[in-house]
Amino acid sequence: PNKVHTLFESEIETKMKPLPIEDLFFIGKKTSEKLRKLNINTIGDLSKQNPEELYPYFKNQAFKMVESANGIDNMELETGRIVSKGLSNSTTISHNLIHIEDVYDILESISENLTSQLRKEKRYANVVRVQLKNSDFKSYTHQTTLKNPTNSMSVVFETAKKLADEMWKDEPIRLVGLGVDGLTHEMTYQVSLFDEIEKVEQNRELEETMDKLKDKFGIDVINKASMVGKRRIRKKY
Repeated sequence: PNKVHTLFESEIETKMKPLPIEDLFFIGKKTSEKLRKLNINTIGDLSKQNPEELYPYFKNQAFKMVESANGIDNMELETGRIVSKGLSNSTTISHNLIHIEDVYDILESISENLTSQLRKEKRYANVVRVQLKNSDFKSYTHQTTLKNPTNSMSVVFETAKKLADEMWKDEPIRLVGLGVDGLTHEMTYQVSLFDEIEKVEQNRELEETMDKLKDKFGIDVINKASMVGKRRIRKKY
């Protein structure tokens, strides 16, 4: 019922071998038709066959099929860490979001988490992608390619806000998602007349400092500082 299955060696006879021949990996429609004409209808039937006798019908594939039916596979197991080509996160909300500012708040939180992970891995994103899902569970996705690869929270967040604005239809939102793709370890920067290189470097150094504080004292230290700052602004104005 929960779509969770086991297949221990002791269970192969009762769970795997009674299955129809089409359920065996590598066995397609045409191959299964040929096997059934030979009265091989289940995985168990195939497991008992001599591959030499099947060779005239299936050539070298016969050996692979019989091995698979017996749970034998000599492919090398890859145990190394797979490097993801993208990072993403989404939040499903228990109530409807009816203001774009509420969507911004979630995008800001996700942006912070994703870019923090990028900086730890010393990687940069070339693409920012935003997903919104309304109360009828209709999904919208917009993405854009950045001029320069980045792991800056402010850049990702501001880009995400623009994408959200493009999709905003004044309808209730129940899911907000954000992803960064086209990840690279190389940082290239194309300078334009409007770029402030010094400001970019200052932002990068600030975000790296915040990462270190969160690692040392926990994420709450940043959240508390942010709340104090917001209270001071409200009090001033």
